[in-house]
Amino acid sequence: MIEQGQQSFSTLPGVDPENTIAIAEISLNDAHGNDAKVPESDIVARVHLLNSLGYNVMVSDYTRYFSLRAYFRQFTQLQIGIVLGMVNVKQIFDESFYRGVEGGILEAFGKLFPDNTRLFIYPEIDEDGQISEFTNVKVPEHLRFLYRHLLENDFLHGIECSDPSLLNIFSRKLLKQVASGKGDWQKSLPEGVAEEIIKNKFFGYRG
Repeated sequence: MIEQGQQSFSTLPGVDPENTIAIAEISLNDAHGNDAKVPESDIVARVHLLNSLGYNVMVSDYTRYFSLRAYFRQFTQLQIGIVLGMVNVKQIFDESFYRGVEGGILEAFGKLFPDNTRLFIYPEIDEDGQISEFTNVKVPEHLRFLYRHLLENDFLHGIECSDPSLLNIFSRKLLKQVASGKGDWQKSLPEGVAEEIIKNKFFGYRG
């Protein structure tokens, strides 16, 4: 997802490998801004594994994407790309997500897309087993023209999936399997990651 997102991001004006850095964000909050109560050992394990794959990691307490954009905008006026999944796009079109924001969803979008910021959206498998892409996101009827505005003005970009079979891998299912010891879950991880989990007994692994 990150690799394909970087590839799509590289097509934007002014973007090249020399001035680009990819950062994986881990939020301590849930979708409603509450402390997700993730154990510290779990966070450390995730950071360790992402670092082993060569990624920089940012641990934050951000819930809304416009807050994340504002943080990075302090350090650059160049392009910012936020890579996310279809479920996250549905979330940002959920008006309850913006409780406490005076201007609601319009204020939020105004803060998210003011300058050189784009969302890069990874596809998913729908209920019929078909690949569903960013142009097919179902948003509330009264927000459909807002969604269309973002599409037509290139604020939303799709990410191609290099291997559709990867869309059938779900991290929550794998985490449950890890605690049971060695198994098929190892085949679903990038090279070297399963070995690190086993060696360090991450995520409750018992071998």
